[in-house]
Amino acid sequence: MVKIDFTFVDTVGMSILAEDIKLDGVTIIDQAYLATSQVQLLNDVNVNELSVPCDVQGLIPDWLLRSKIEQHKAEQQEASAQTVKELIALATN
Repeated sequence: MVKIDFTFVDTVGMSILAEDIKLDGVTIIDQAYLATSQVQLLNDVNVNELSVPCDVQGLIPDWLLRSKIEQHKAEQQEASAQTVKELIALATN
């Protein structure tokens, strides 16, 4: 388990919408959905009692964090490729 800091924004189904996910004070992901069953909130925090938004700490399996980082990187690359296509189309039409 890895200790992360993040801003709790909302719950969506069985997931937590987290923003500004940090590891050792460094933001590693801007925004992600984290399964509530996989995140252990620290300091006896209950998801249903959190005000929105608020800063919290939690433990998350390292494999899940790796997966979220890889997913985020892939989404950024896809967005960049799509932007390039749109710009080329704009310039050539």
